[in-house]
Amino acid sequence: MQRIKLKAGLLATLGLFPFLFFPSQRALAKPPSGRGEILNFLQQNYGDSYTRMIAAARLGKITAVHIRIYKEERELEVWAGEKGDKLVRLATFPICAMDFAPGPKLRQGDERTPEGLYTLYPRFSSNNWYMRIPIAPDMLERDLDTLGADDYFNKGSVFFYCTDYPSAEDRQRSKSINIKNPGSSICLHGNCVTAGCPSMQNPDFATIFYFLSQHDVKRYGAPKVFMAPFRFKPETNLAAKAEKAAQYNEDTKRLGSARIEAFWQKLKQSEEKFLASPSLAAL
Repeated sequence: MQRIKLKAGLLATLGLFPFLFFPSQRALAKPPSGRGEILNFLQQNYGDSYTRMIAAARLGKITAVHIRIYKEERELEVWAGEKGDKLVRLATFPICAMDFAPGPKLRQGDERTPEGLYTLYPRFSSNNWYMRIPIAPDMLERDLDTLGADDYFNKGSVFFYCTDYPSAEDRQRSKSINIKNPGSSICLHGNCVTAGCPSMQNPDFATIFYFLSQHDVKRYGAPKVFMAPFRFKPETNLAAKAEKAAQYNEDTKRLGSARIEAFWQKLKQSEEKFLASPSLAAL
């Protein structure tokens, strides 16, 4: 089994609004399970705050949602809009556990977080304890260090989003340096644990999951997540950063700084295209 890292102690930071997004206090006889029960619970407990946030952004019904992750800054952004042709940044959350070092994931078990554009798919079942979130309002806000096995297995609900990593480009990159298995199962989830997945504090992830549930899959297809090594600023020296990233381990040394920089140049162009006109079509 891959090593799981545990980190805790961060709360959500909403990038454009001064209030936190917490659920109302409703008691649960048992934890919700399955798509219908979990989405209904999130609607009941997060719906009012969600509505206030959308109103503050002067938006109506949300139908399009997009996620952007910046590894070095340890941040996840939620972008949304009434339609897919115009998105606004609604919130920014801290990522409390992930591989924060810039550079692509190359092999199974390297505990690295991928970089690129990926499709997200909801999941409501897992045998892994760290995919079970104790969701009852009186437990969701508890410090993770105070939770025990019973809290996860008997009081936890399973809900998370998985990416379609590895892409064809990811596979080819790994194959080019004689790595047969680039890894898989990179997901967005709670409980602040990671073996390479972006993981959030539970209140933060419940909010993120609720936002993603508003995305109109029939109209736009599954939502996307853009995972970047860092924010591409005008002063960013990609060559210097690529040189450092190439020294991360033996795999990155074989990949080389030139290929890492060329890959990042593509991500930079993608970032600039999106920020110039934030929309689903710009992804």
